[in-house]
Amino acid sequence: MDPRAFRVAMLHMSQNEDVSPNEETPLPEDKKSEKITLEQKRKVIEDSLDSYYSPVINAYLRQYDDVGQLIVAAQYVVSQFGESDVPVDEFTKRLGNIKVKVLNAVGDTAKDEKYSLKQSFLNDPQTNGMGEEELDSYIRSALGKIKRDTINKIKKVEGFLKS
Repeated sequence: MDPRAFRVAMLHMSQNEDVSPNEETPLPEDKKSEKITLEQKRKVIEDSLDSYYSPVINAYLRQYDDVGQLIVAAQYVVSQFGESDVPVDEFTKRLGNIKVKVLNAVGDTAKDEKYSLKQSFLNDPQTNGMGEEELDSYIRSALGKIKRDTINKIKKVEGFLKS
């Protein structure tokens, strides 16, 4: 995933974090003092979510064409649904089938004939003149470096999301 996509998502979210497309309007005094039952409260919440979720949150998320930005934005949105990690965990569970697609896409991209990790190793001048074992060791080392770099970047992004 392009690190620039994460930076753009983080920048966008930090600039728009406190901006709400539908500013809260104060309720009239007579409505504030009116007590409603728990069942009425549930109904109002459900109706409001049905009415406003799609034009506010869903429309915002649809702006992202880049999957990386979309996932980061979606996780940030879901993280605001409650005081615990449960909403994010539930969101992650629901992404199960997309996870397989992402993993397959990464693997297929790595092995493509052009613009891939395979092509990168073929064009790497350090691999010229290497034997099978040396090349195998070099590739394992490079993959380990990619993994370590990714872990470090993801930790930074997660830190930004939690702050």
